[in-house]
Amino acid sequence: MTEDASAYYHLLKLSLQMRIASQSLLFSETSIASIPINDPPTFEQSQISESKLSYYPKTSFISNEPLLMNVTEKLEETLSNLALFLRDLFTEFSHILSKISYQTIIFLERYTGLAFIELVNEGRLLARASKDHVVKVAKEADFILNPMRADDVRKASEFEQLCAETSSEHPWEDDLRRRRRIIQNSNGILYNESIENNSSDDINDDIITTARTVIKDEYLLKQLKQEKTQNFM
Repeated sequence: MTEDASAYYHLLKLSLQMRIASQSLLFSETSIASIPINDPPTFEQSQISESKLSYYPKTSFISNEPLLMNVTEKLEETLSNLALFLRDLFTEFSHILSKISYQTIIFLERYTGLAFIELVNEGRLLARASKDHVVKVAKEADFILNPMRADDVRKASEFEQLCAETSSEHPWEDDLRRRRRIIQNSNGILYNESIENNSSDDINDDIITTARTVIKDEYLLKQLKQEKTQNFM
């Protein structure tokens, strides 16, 4: 279909060139090469044709230009700067333009119109196909992402439930004690179990506790003696 579109584009280009050629044949009496380039042409009032446009719009910003202007004068003013370019263009393509007839121009105009209609239809079909493709991809993405989203919600709810259970079961623990109870040590067992299995640590703990009790008893005896001496005095 791209080759047909390119062929139709070339046909349309040729039809435009043929239309320019037909217009140039109508103005064959006044050659384009004879139009002056530097200075705009000046005509007397008698040379201007009587066929004037009744209400021709004013296109320039010059205030002294008349509102009513002859068609020939307007064309000459417009084409005076493009005379050399148009002359070279028609000179180079004269061997092509001379071989094309009026029937060929009509043929090209007819089939280029059909080509334009087919091009519009192809654009509509392409737009519809692209829309269907985008909708299909969006549905597939939604189908893939929905289970992932549900899994994230489930994991978040399980984590919240676990946190609530932990806080309700052990509300009295501080952070340090909870960390010792939950986090495993290097031996691969919990903190409390490691203390129970280590006998040396138990002996040291017993010694420390007995020493603390002895110190407390001595301190209490000293306080009692001081109180008795104060009472006697």
